[in-house]
Parts: sequence; C-alpha cells; structure tokens
Amino acid sequence: MNTHALNVRLSAAAVLAAGAGLLAGCGTDDATPETKTETITQTAGSQSPEASAAPSRSGVDLAATAPAVSWRDALRTAGAQFTGSPTAVKLETEHGRTVYEIELASATQESDITIDAANGGVVAKTTDDLHGDDAAHAGAERFEAGEVTVEPDRAMRAAQARVAGPVSEWKLHRENGRLVYEINVGTAGDDTEVVVDAATGEVIGTDR
Repeated sequence: MNTHALNVRLSAAAVLAAGAGLLAGCGTDDATPETKTETITQTAGSQSPEASAAPSRSGVDLAATAPAVSWRDALRTAGAQFTGSPTAVKLETEHGRTVYEIELASATQESDITIDAANGGVVAKTTDDLHGDDAAHAGAERFEAGEVTVEPDRAMRAAQARVAGPVSEWKLHRENGRLVYEINVGTAGDDTEVVVDAATGEVIGTDR
C-alpha cells in the first residue's frame, strides 16, 4: 500500500470518529449523570472529629474545651424545674453529647435533671419522694453555689498536674462535710479519680 492511499484512509477514519462524537453530543440532558451535593451542618452540642478522637474514657477531654453552658447556668436551669438545693453536679459525655447531671433535694423530695451542656436544654428529669434516713442524708449533702470558690477549669488543671491525661468527667459534691471535685483523669481502662477541694483548689488525694 502506497503512502497516499494510507493517508486517505486515515483521513476518512478521522472524519467518521468526529461524526460519531457529534452524534453523541446531540443526546438529551437526561443522559448526563446527576450530581448531588449534600451539606452537613454540625449542630450545637455535637462533637467535632478532633474532640471525638481524644483518647479519654468518654472520647472527649473536658479540660480541653469549656462547655458553652457553665455549671452555674445549668444549675439555674435545673432550679427552675425543681425547688430544692443541689447535692451534686456532674459533667460527663454520653453517646457523644456532653451533659450536666444535676441532683437536687428539698425536705421531702429529690430530683435528677439532665441539662445539655451545649444549649442548656433539659434532656431528662425524674423526681422521687424522700423519707426517713434518705431525707436526712440528702439534707446533709445539700450545698449552695456560692460556697464554691474554685471553678471546674482550675480544679481540672490541678488534677492534671497530679495525674497526666484527658479528663472524662468531673463531679462536684459534698464529701464528709467538705465540698470537693472528683475528677476522672486518664485513658479508657486506666483512669484515676483525683479529689480536689472546691474551696482551695488543693488536691486532697487520688484513687484508681
């Protein structure tokens, strides 16, 4: 086959290919795959990937980021739900949500109220009657927010100065007549409870 004939055949093939491309381009828009864009908005109270990856027992280091709602604000919200004084305030993370578990007691009843630490909403509430020794014990455990002079961030710093690691939860309550924070520091299966005086910030002791 001579060179002139080869060039003629190649030119014909190019024309056929171009024609096929034009025919394909004349199809309807329905032949074009649809692209969907999904926007995911992180709602208040949800944890970022960085926070959820923190190596604490709960998956969140409470000492790293302060909650949007302070414990005092959460306590005021709980007080609007139940007439009584607090006996315990705890901050922890449950199912990816950081919440306050607040216990209050009156002379005849006690109530457990869960407050979302991101938006201050009431998540759950239970109320029970108190009788006899239970009423007396609850009365001895009650305290007022004004008695607390050391805020949780300072208490957590003191705890982490004693034991290295992330904080998975803390609890403020009265122990042997003294207001203290019990702060869980460490990783899953290897955390330590550090007890900090809520009036002085002093580390009282630790317990594994």
